[in-house]
Amino acid sequence: MIDLGLSLGVMVFSVVVTLCLVLFLNQISKKSGNLIIKADALHYKIDLFSNLAVIISLLIIKFSGFVMIDAIFGIVISGYIAQSAINLGKDAFGILLDHAASPEVTEGIIKMIKAKERISDFHYLNTRQSANTIFLTLHLVFDKDISLYDAHEVADSLEAEIREKFRDYSWQITTHLDPYNDKEGK
Repeated sequence: MIDLGLSLGVMVFSVVVTLCLVLFLNQISKKSGNLIIKADALHYKIDLFSNLAVIISLLIIKFSGFVMIDAIFGIVISGYIAQSAINLGKDAFGILLDHAASPEVTEGIIKMIKAKERISDFHYLNTRQSANTIFLTLHLVFDKDISLYDAHEVADSLEAEIREKFRDYSWQITTHLDPYNDKEGK
């Protein structure tokens, strides 16, 4: 005969400890963007769901005798594992191949550029993200009467603002300063 009370006590303790670990690892993963920590958090999340499934299965079997519930939970959890592995694989593949920065980051950069009164226009804005590093290149257009020193001051200020606003990333920024919009061939 199974001692349901002892079994549930051990499982509840395991669930609480695992939940704390999952919350901690998810927080670190979000801050760092580290895929290894994200995978570890997923591993413990699967443990958490498995332990919860065992607790619920024990209760259902004890009170209803429906022993198939264990198999049903196993199938559901295996589906979750498969879907999570596919998503994690996509993230890993994306890191290996590089990709553009997120639309939120790009839109934020554009807003910062447009807020600079001395920048009259911009073009050739390109981003490429590799792991936690974003490579940004762009051309900034200034009035032809601005001094080179002042144009550099504005560009340096913009770069500092980008790094500060998106400080979760490492930045490699290359700006080209134009006295006219060479994209339009003026």
